[in-house]
Amino acid sequence: MNISANMLLKLELRDFYEEYNCCLDESEFHRWPDFFTEDALYRITGYENVQAGLAYGPINCFGIGMIRDRALTIRETTVYEPRRMRRFVSNVRVLDAGPEVIAAQTSFAVFETLLDRDPRVYMVGYTMDKLVRRNDALLLKERICVYDNDCILQGLVLPI
Repeated sequence: MNISANMLLKLELRDFYEEYNCCLDESEFHRWPDFFTEDALYRITGYENVQAGLAYGPINCFGIGMIRDRALTIRETTVYEPRRMRRFVSNVRVLDAGPEVIAAQTSFAVFETLLDRDPRVYMVGYTMDKLVRRNDALLLKERICVYDNDCILQGLVLPI
């Protein structure tokens, strides 16, 4: 891939990630599944699990059905203290840009504000993503969010 093609892909990825994060920041959970393929894997896991080669995480969704179910649960049945979340992505890297799958990695930070408290860092880490093109749009085939925290805060409910 030449330099200008790589730059264009990075810009396209950045736009994709920014739209993804805005969807979640604005609590538009009904739109969240639209960012994934039918056979997508979505996982949130810890750094130590990844280093040990363990396919474990507190959140695992196998396929769009589980992702849709998670979105529906967040919208309609989950009870949690009202909060605002802001997600920031940086260091967008193209690891591989094959003809079928694009492998990318980003760093992320998520901040949480509860109504009666100061904002706090909720989670930091990185993503390992595999994306594909469908109808000229990028979709996540695999999203593994790896948190650097030693432990996760209570209430890991909302997507990263």
